[in-house]
Amino acid sequence: MKDKNNSKKMKRIIFFIYLVCFVLIMSLSNVFDTQILKLIRSITIFSKLSDRAIRSVYLLVPITVLEMIYQKSIKYFSVK
Repeated sequence: MKDKNNSKKMKRIIFFIYLVCFVLIMSLSNVFDTQILKLIRSITIFSKLSDRAIRSVYLLVPITVLEMIYQKSIKYFSVK
């Protein structure tokens, strides 16, 4: 019983950390939006893409990475 409570607490803590990281990435992406776009546009492969496509990709990548970290940490703590 005590192990279940500890695993639930750990899942909640990990979810909270994931949520904070998500909010941080979203706020930083809004602050540094023009700098990120300039950096990506400087790469010749991506220079022909629209701004909307570039924004969706560079927001999708960190969110996907954080989701993978969250899932792996849930698996790790649920096994113990």
